[in-house]
Amino acid sequence: MSTIQTYWRKNARRLDGKPLHAKSHVVLDAVVCNDGFTMSVQASCGHYSQPRWKTLKNGRYTAWEIMLLQRPTPKELRGWGKDDVCGFVPTAVVDAIIERHGGLAQ
Repeated sequence: MSTIQTYWRKNARRLDGKPLHAKSHVVLDAVVCNDGFTMSVQASCGHYSQPRWKTLKNGRYTAWEIMLLQRPTPKELRGWGKDDVCGFVPTAVVDAIIERHGGLAQ
């Protein structure tokens, strides 16, 4: 599994605390990297992620919704969206951003 897929699998939760199911709207806390870079990375049936039609319990999404929480915009995200939200960003791109910023903070 990729870095972001593993993070999703460990941290995905429903706001109401109930177990995940195929139509769950899932949220993740912000992704914080070792150099302090922070972004919101989301995936579920309610996000601009792939697959979009259902929530995967195993976190194996192939594309993610990212909301930028700080500037500058990572070069890897140029062209993926307007303003602060980028939709359908491939897993490899998300992992590259995390790696460039020193990996996930513990």
